[in-house]
Amino acid sequence: MTAAGNYALQKFNAGIIFACVLGLVFSYYAYTVEVKKEQNDSYQPLCDISEHISCTKVFMTEYGKGFGLFPKDSVFNISNPIYGLMFYTLITILSMINNYTFSAATVILGIISNILSIYLIHILYLQRDICVVCISMYIINVLNKSLLLRLMLARIPGLFNGGVSSRRLRCKLEVYGTRIGASTPFLLASTLKLLLRDSDDLYVRSGFGGA
Repeated sequence: MTAAGNYALQKFNAGIIFACVLGLVFSYYAYTVEVKKEQNDSYQPLCDISEHISCTKVFMTEYGKGFGLFPKDSVFNISNPIYGLMFYTLITILSMINNYTFSAATVILGIISNILSIYLIHILYLQRDICVVCISMYIINVLNKSLLLRLMLARIPGLFNGGVSSRRLRCKLEVYGTRIGASTPFLLASTLKLLLRDSDDLYVRSGFGGA
């Protein structure tokens, strides 16, 4: 691989690792908040800003474990932040392995994480709640998926061999990757728009819009 190819791989890897570290921090924070809230119902974390801007409000529902998809007695019905910790750790490890197959696997995992993000945003809408920690992780998932896709494209054999045909192919794939990466933010934005459809009323009820 040429110097340009190595530079591209290093750049995408650095971005992915940075995003995963942020994801791990938010996941760990969410897990500690959930544990403390279970131990002490009067516990008020920093992410509980008001009645309708609260992380514990959704953490303590049935959707806070196993994404609300598994029975209570299932081994998969564990805290969502634990899934987050496992996901970001796995993505970090797989992205550092210089192999196209592993890169393709991380892209699939990234797509799944974005589908779950859209699903959980819908849950926030149903709960009439804004979870700052949750939304931060959804944004990280969007950035991660875009970077993982570009990393996979950069690992296609011969893509950075310096020839004219490879440069043309690389340009086309970068455009394609950018379009795919841009699709998820629009989906998330549309779902967030639903969540904030009654934003004026929510703002007043939250205590910030009152006199």
